[in-house]
Amino acid sequence: MDKLRTVTHVNNETTIHTDLRTGEAVSETKTSASVIKFPSEPPFVKMYVQDLCGIVGVEAADQSLLRHLLARLDYDGYVTLSPRSKANIADQLSISIKTFRNRLSKLSKAGLIQSTSLNEYQVNPKYFARGNWKTICEQRTKYELRISYTDAGREIEGHEVEDQSGDSHKQQELLG
Repeated sequence: MDKLRTVTHVNNETTIHTDLRTGEAVSETKTSASVIKFPSEPPFVKMYVQDLCGIVGVEAADQSLLRHLLARLDYDGYVTLSPRSKANIADQLSISIKTFRNRLSKLSKAGLIQSTSLNEYQVNPKYFARGNWKTICEQRTKYELRISYTDAGREIEGHEVEDQSGDSHKQQELLG
């Protein structure tokens, strides 16, 4: 794997203390905040949902649902689907709620989304993201995608990674 170039952010502040009677600078204080390093945004290629879905084997009918989900993607990488929003999307796609659930399942099996709780789905941050690059890098370290090839076929598994304390992150590996 190529090592990415890193971007370093340093916050420096200088405060000059002035004697108000004389207008003289009597002291100067310099402070520096912690240095945070994270990979710089790599060069990217625009990839269309249709092409990505073709690579992972998602049918055209399921792609339309994926596009609706991505339109609802928040900055944390999650899509919340209330019963009303599920019904609304199903109506727009002219499908039943059962078909809607089946298509969500197919998208999950393809490794594009995963159910994290009732009515909440995380999109695979390796493929889809919204927000600034630092946050996207942090999200990517929290998500593991495995693709295994056997004689029986391809198996795709995606899930959040938990550290020893139970928190879901590997941020120190990325930022340290």
